[in-house]
Amino acid sequence: MKIQPLVGILSALFLGTLFTSCATKYDVPSAPIPVLATATSTTQAVTTVNATPTHTPVSGTATYTPQVTVTVIATPTNTLPPGSTTWSYNLTGSVGLSCPAIGSDGTVYIGSMDHSLYAVSRSGSLKWSYATGGYLYQSPAIGSDGTIYVGSYDDNLYAINPNGTVRWSYLTGGSLDSGPAVGSDGTIYVGSQDSKLYAVNPNGSLKWAYLAGGYVNSSPAIGSDGTIYAGSADGKVFALNPDGSLKWAYAMGGTVENSSPAIGSDGTIYIGNTNHNFYAVSSTGTLKWSYPVGCQIWASAVIGSDGTVYVGVEDGGLYALNPAGSLKWNYPTGSPIYSSAAIAQDGTIYVGSNRLYALNPDESVKWTSNLGGAGVGPAPAVGSDGTVYVGSGASLYAAAGSSPLASSAWPKFHHDLLNSGLQ
Repeated sequence: MKIQPLVGILSALFLGTLFTSCATKYDVPSAPIPVLATATSTTQAVTTVNATPTHTPVSGTATYTPQVTVTVIATPTNTLPPGSTTWSYNLTGSVGLSCPAIGSDGTVYIGSMDHSLYAVSRSGSLKWSYATGGYLYQSPAIGSDGTIYVGSYDDNLYAINPNGTVRWSYLTGGSLDSGPAVGSDGTIYVGSQDSKLYAVNPNGSLKWAYLAGGYVNSSPAIGSDGTIYAGSADGKVFALNPDGSLKWAYAMGGTVENSSPAIGSDGTIYIGNTNHNFYAVSSTGTLKWSYPVGCQIWASAVIGSDGTVYVGVEDGGLYALNPAGSLKWNYPTGSPIYSSAAIAQDGTIYVGSNRLYALNPDESVKWTSNLGGAGVGPAPAVGSDGTVYVGSGASLYAAAGSSPLASSAWPKFHHDLLNSGLQ
């Protein structure tokens, strides 16, 4: 049975409404929040979307206001104030929960509900798009050779060459609402709504498939020893050996939806659940602690340089938890948070909700931006020059940041700019 995308959930996010399933509601802070002015930018794209996979070279242009200057070097050099929009690129469908993946040349890859994977240059122009046969709801990942992997609601895992041509596709038994992870040996791991976690070789052949107790929408994560971690709809977080055999499973109850495991420097697995609890599980499968949040958790956690664990909750709170499981603070955004935050080297925490927020480690607000006003569902990515890339509505935005991605244990969704999911 196919499970339809969470269109209603995203609509609730964009409208700034909260779910009644939450036991606790939070008010937006009464103190003034700095809101950055947005630099004017427009884009134009001509996109062909096909019902069957095809390579679609597309030309696109992006125009900028004269004061915008982008210099790409290894350290942040944005000339606009942090939070200002440097450019936006308009897609033809919603970005769902697709966190941008960033290639070594700065190309930004993002999936769309219009069935297409987009490759956008660091300056905001379209390089190409590739149309699959279904929604691209989750995030792409990039292999060490530049191959881009993405799962589709047409049940296929796709491997796309850096020039936009298809390398191969592998047909699973259900829709893919899980972002692929790429192991150090090139193996691609992805969950499916047929309740299986697949391991696919770099040439597109099946390595193995593990049958879980429920659909696997959780994007897998890979430990430094090659162990694969994921969550499933039967409320378990499980660990698999590289050969596909079960290492352990921890039963939490509830359901693991899109929450992907984050791996701490000591091997601790952090994961959220719809049963209103956030869990820390040891690398051997025993519970270290759990923290009650009063609402469902669909988002994935990230970890700061000091070990602080950050996770967004459906009630709109971004929770900061100490490594031992006690609450450090909870910042109320006012609308549901469905995806990961991202942490910059200077400690800035970026998170999407009814707008894009930039918070300091002490919970104070650096700035916010409403981007196009459609809300921010997907997780942001922070480029090597500090630029923050994030999807909102049917657009990809680049906003000026102040620092590159942190070098902490798990600073963003799926760990790194490639979205590899590899520790």
